[in-house]
Amino acid sequence: MPMKCLKLIFFTLALSASVAFAQTVQRGVVVEYNAERKPTPLSNVEIVVANAGSTVTNEKGEFTLRFRQLKPGDRVIVRRILKVGYEVFNTEAVEQWYISGDDTPFTIELCKSAYLQNSRNQLIGQADKKLVAQFEKDKKQLSIDLKHNTISAEEYEKRLSKLTRDYENKLSNIDTYIDRFVRIDLSSLDDNEKKIMAYVKEGDYDKAIELYDKEHLIHKLMQQDQNLKRFDEASAQFTQKEKELNDVRNQIRNSVFRQIDLLRMQGGEAAHDKITGLYRDLAMADTTNTLNMLYYGRQLASQADYDGAMLVYKTIGNVAKRENDSVNLLRAECYQAKQLILLGHLTEGITMMEHSLPLFEKLRVVQSDTMSLLYDEADFRQILGTRYAMQSRYDMAHQQYSKAYAHLRSLRNEANNSAIESQYAAFLVQSAANMSRSKWGDHSIQNIQEGIRVLEGLYTEKPYYYEARLAFAYGNLGMVCTIGDNLTADKIELAESSFQQCIQHYKSAVERFPAAYNRFYASQLSNLGEFYIRLKQYDRALECLKESKDAWMREPDVHSLKYAHRLSNVHYNLGNCYYFLHDLQNALKYDQIALDEMEPLYKMEPDTYRERMGTRLLHLCNTYKALKEYEKAFSFVQRAMEVDPSYPETQATYKELKELLGK
Repeated sequence: MPMKCLKLIFFTLALSASVAFAQTVQRGVVVEYNAERKPTPLSNVEIVVANAGSTVTNEKGEFTLRFRQLKPGDRVIVRRILKVGYEVFNTEAVEQWYISGDDTPFTIELCKSAYLQNSRNQLIGQADKKLVAQFEKDKKQLSIDLKHNTISAEEYEKRLSKLTRDYENKLSNIDTYIDRFVRIDLSSLDDNEKKIMAYVKEGDYDKAIELYDKEHLIHKLMQQDQNLKRFDEASAQFTQKEKELNDVRNQIRNSVFRQIDLLRMQGGEAAHDKITGLYRDLAMADTTNTLNMLYYGRQLASQADYDGAMLVYKTIGNVAKRENDSVNLLRAECYQAKQLILLGHLTEGITMMEHSLPLFEKLRVVQSDTMSLLYDEADFRQILGTRYAMQSRYDMAHQQYSKAYAHLRSLRNEANNSAIESQYAAFLVQSAANMSRSKWGDHSIQNIQEGIRVLEGLYTEKPYYYEARLAFAYGNLGMVCTIGDNLTADKIELAESSFQQCIQHYKSAVERFPAAYNRFYASQLSNLGEFYIRLKQYDRALECLKESKDAWMREPDVHSLKYAHRLSNVHYNLGNCYYFLHDLQNALKYDQIALDEMEPLYKMEPDTYRERMGTRLLHLCNTYKALKEYEKAFSFVQRAMEVDPSYPETQATYKELKELLGK
């Protein structure tokens, strides 16, 4: 054999040996969760992770992974953990799995799917009833406040919109809290918390929350922190004791988070205030814990207390600066920039985020792309992209949105979490709508369609939670397809089917919960009616608009000013349809109603409603003109000239009638 070939073989063998030698080994065990009983080993479980291929557990539930390139401390990306009839129980631990680098085995807990599904169904049914009851109670109180003039019609509308949004968010996120509850390891809880979990299972949230209050968890957590601080000053020989104290502290902290999840499931303003108090106490118990501070800041921001959130984020920045924690320092600066933007300080907020975000991205990469940091960066880029889009700086918006898409896709691949799937879909839909008037308009359609595909998958599993979000996505797709003057046959077909899908899903949501979704159903019927008018399909438009009107009339306080502009739009479009169908008496009827509904709004806010007031007057003028009642027609065009003299069609009609009447 030639010497050259021998050298090549020797080199190949040596390289193979060096690669094998460099492999990192992670041992583990898979056990079955048995509620309060001791877990038992599970054999024949397939485990597939990135960079280590596939393995199967032995009769003792043991497995070994050999990583080709990763090293101790690197994150384990799980592709699949499979045993028919089972699913992962300790999902949070698996999502935060890092290679140990020693012989410490990593434990994966599986649980029978039937057990988890039964537990979920029981909790979901109870939580749904409580949320609906709380929503109806809060909505009724708003109506009482409006009736007694405690709040204005405008404030009522604002609060009702927020209440509905909050309800939708809770409804779509409640499965996240429930999933955490069904995955609580009962064998790890003390007797008191086992009692609490029993009350939760029975649906008695009030009793469970009362027991949590009696536990005084924040006080216990502060005591444990003090014990640990005293221990830090003691000798290193107490390492084991320190570990025990840390474990107890983490158990108490987890109990606080379970209490918060339970309060979220209960819902209502009192529960919301209590959650804020718990986050505040957690943050104050140890101001060096940036994660607790971050939770508190986010909670304040979710309540629109942006000033309070800003103070918290500044405190996080100060702590991070003292600790030389560059990542959390820049993270805090990005959160401050976010609050500045939400407070309306756009220039300052955008400038601050433009400075901090690139630096944060570099440091985040060094941190091995942990899920929390990746999630935050996607959020920051979404906010910055949206501000650019609102300023018509579409190239810059596209850059930010593209990076946010990439981060959320990474999170989807790693987490397999319905909440992240839902957020990803919502981001695709909303950002695409923001970019629809840019050169990426066609790409916007594709993004919304991708968002719809994700939501369709979630909807198949949990229709109750995702029906309204799917309807919203279809509605946006319909609107984006109709933007611009060039309506191709393909876009017309897609827009029509999207509006119809949107209406169908909202109709289904209304049947279950009319108080939350009837307004959205009525609005989308109106949008489809306007679309048919644009296509000159007046009979079909008339059908949609009549149904829209009927839906609006089912709203409480429908004759108050808060509904005037919506009803005026529907009646104006009904008048339009009848006009083009040559039914001038009905056209006149609805034109007059539309004007009557618009007049009080115009008097209150002339600049806001000037154009709509002018079009209502002009349309009445044209209807009387078609009836050959020229004097009446002229009286309306005169008023239209007073309201909006710059409108060319008004000017032309005024001149035409003036000449016709010899004035």
